[in-house]
Amino acid sequence: MSAFILILGILQMLGVIAVALGAKSAIHEILACAFGLGAITFALAIITAKVDDALKARNA
Repeated sequence: MSAFILILGILQMLGVIAVALGAKSAIHEILACAFGLGAITFALAIITAKVDDALKARNA
């Protein structure tokens, strides 16, 4: 699950970078602010993986 979330976060950040590089209007620059959402998704994947590891260690 965390790998899937990680991949989604990376894809979102790459998509936003592509939009930002081709921005020709203000709305495209606003859409580029969505990079933060990709970073949050990336961090969520890391947190999910760490919690999963902690639960496995606790139950072992």
